[in-house]
Amino acid sequence: MRLVISFFIFAQLLWAYNYNDILLEAQSRIYPKILLLEDGFVQRHQMAKKPVVLMVVHEREDGEVAKRVIQKIGEYYGGELANLPFLVKDATFDDIDGKEECDAYYLLKGKEGNIKKMVSLARKKRVPVFVYDFEDLAFGATIALDIRRATVIYMNKRSLEWVPRFRQSLYTIVRFMDV
Repeated sequence: MRLVISFFIFAQLLWAYNYNDILLEAQSRIYPKILLLEDGFVQRHQMAKKPVVLMVVHEREDGEVAKRVIQKIGEYYGGELANLPFLVKDATFDDIDGKEECDAYYLLKGKEGNIKKMVSLARKKRVPVFVYDFEDLAFGATIALDIRRATVIYMNKRSLEWVPRFRQSLYTIVRFMDV
């Protein structure tokens, strides 16, 4: 019996990524607010009368984590962001084809190839890419939030070439990374 339990624990460690609940909670609160700092964001959505859509993208084995993130965002924002309808959807890296309507991607931990694929899609759509793991900025993602000693928002300097412009207030609080 011990052998079976040990095997399942070891298998979990091999295939599933461990997420920091405090970091997930902080990102769930802050990433949607960063969207509001995009120049003309609210006005564009008001004129088009379309909802704000955040797409949480994950590996298949992280589906439950994605559901928790969506639930947290739902609790914080109640389906509304700056008086605009706010939808949070999820999809696996395999299911994303670039045709889905969204204002930003929030990537949970993924394989390098999957992160790069999402950054490429986001580039074409000109939408920001928020990531769970700070290290994924190296693959071209736009913004990562980290809470080691202090809460810090990092922005990939190279992504400024293709993401929409943000208000100056965001640029004064982020720490730029040249990766």
